[in-house]
Amino acid sequence: MSQPRQPCQVGILILHRHKSARLECTMDGIARTHLGKHEILWKKIMTRLRMPFQKKHVVKSVVKVSTGAWFKEMLCRVWSLSVVGVVVLSVSNIFLTFKMISPRVDSLTCHEGMPDLSSDLESMKKINLSSYLAFLRDSNVITDSLHRIPCHDQLPHDKKDHQTHRIAFSVDDAFGRWDNRRQYKIHDSVYSGQHYSVLAKQSHVTLATQSSVDRLFWLAQVARHWVGPISIAVFTPDLEYGIAKTYFQFLASCFPYVGDKITVHFAYPKEKPPLHLHIDTSDILKMCDQPVTVLKKLLEHRPRNMMSWRETLPYPQNLLRNVARKNCHPEWVFLVDVDIVPPPGMFEKLDAFLRTHAAKSCEKCAFVIPTYEIDEKAPLPTNASEILQLVSTSRARPFHEKVFIHNQYSTNFSQWQKNVQEWLRKDRESQLPVFISHNVKFEFFYEPFYVSKDSCPAHDERFVGYGFTRNTQAYEMLVAGWKFRVLAPLFSIHWGMQTKKGRPRWRETQNNNNRKLFEGFKREITVKYKSDPLGLMKPKNKPSIKSKKGPR
Repeated sequence: MSQPRQPCQVGILILHRHKSARLECTMDGIARTHLGKHEILWKKIMTRLRMPFQKKHVVKSVVKVSTGAWFKEMLCRVWSLSVVGVVVLSVSNIFLTFKMISPRVDSLTCHEGMPDLSSDLESMKKINLSSYLAFLRDSNVITDSLHRIPCHDQLPHDKKDHQTHRIAFSVDDAFGRWDNRRQYKIHDSVYSGQHYSVLAKQSHVTLATQSSVDRLFWLAQVARHWVGPISIAVFTPDLEYGIAKTYFQFLASCFPYVGDKITVHFAYPKEKPPLHLHIDTSDILKMCDQPVTVLKKLLEHRPRNMMSWRETLPYPQNLLRNVARKNCHPEWVFLVDVDIVPPPGMFEKLDAFLRTHAAKSCEKCAFVIPTYEIDEKAPLPTNASEILQLVSTSRARPFHEKVFIHNQYSTNFSQWQKNVQEWLRKDRESQLPVFISHNVKFEFFYEPFYVSKDSCPAHDERFVGYGFTRNTQAYEMLVAGWKFRVLAPLFSIHWGMQTKKGRPRWRETQNNNNRKLFEGFKREITVKYKSDPLGLMKPKNKPSIKSKKGPR
């Protein structure tokens, strides 16, 4: 008959079968270094067995375990557990490392995606920019996976400093260059993003645009979907120079996908030289979710005496367009206004098309990108099917259709929509992602947004302010022998349906002044190219601005 086990022996047997305690109780020297822990374990065991607990039980059990065959068996088990533990820890460390270096989806921390801008709605209403509400609502439609610019956590230390600290502007009023009439001082490439040079060398096309300081907030959405290089010329008279510098610092810090791929140029009238804005920028750099509010606060620094002349100061759009164009590295330029927004994937498709024989074989071709006005409450259209759906429900229409129908009439949107519908029906996207829809039948006052080689005629800088700015350049292209061809299924958008009611009276005054200048311009163009394709020099064929046309 076997003898009953002693309490200590029973404890050893139970501890041997206790998986959670096996490793702790069989390591050499564990009784001396972790006695307190074993007291807790043993106390639980002895309590269940209703046996008295003493510290000597722990010491005696370890001594017994340290001798004999059973110790060897336990040592083997410990070795197996140690190997498994090392493997598990290694895999865990690798997983955690990848997780730490992978892009984060938190746009405010990562700054790669567009932050949630819903808090800015009230600010937008107060400054009467209702068309921007759609941007605030739909800014997160596209995921961050579309962007090639890395987040802060993925940048080396020196590049992080570039993103989060003050960006450098190289502007000195003693330098720069004058325009042809010595009315404006121009500073080229006062700032270039860290990826601009690489993108410009790799791309076939650059988006060129121009803006006044109070409309710079649009740049965040233009750059949101255009992943290629951007050249922007900004009008910076007086204190608006300092405001522009500060706001670009904000954009580069909070929206790296803007700051990293742009090159910036400043221009100002000689009688309004640049002034610096001396403010602490630490607070505004914490407002990455409120880009419009930040700009509004910066514009409030303009003194009252400045505002007395600023609103009616003629805006040199054509000068700025030329500055933005001539600072593009690639041969092809997509010239737009700052509030014309390219949809997702447009750069990739356009860049690929410009490498094809259809583009290269035409030396004097301007490829028109149809532009639609979008209802501010409509979702962001990301492809041709969605823009056609918005058109069918009257939530999208040709740009300027109600304001000035001649502006885009020659594009022939009806023909474009018909050809795109046929293209969709035949499911030809994989074989023909971009194609020429049709040729333009040019009519005067036509001012399309197009992509062309930079060898096309420059914009005439005598036209300052509003009226006869883009259409005179398009007319000169026609007289010089350029052809306009409409691309499909590419398109661009302008948020908000425009109406004539929103236009101030001083814009009509500027338009009338430029109309008088046009009389001399058309005579010069006719003599220069020895051509008058529209018969503008014949009074009987002169088009009437008041003629009524239906949409097409």
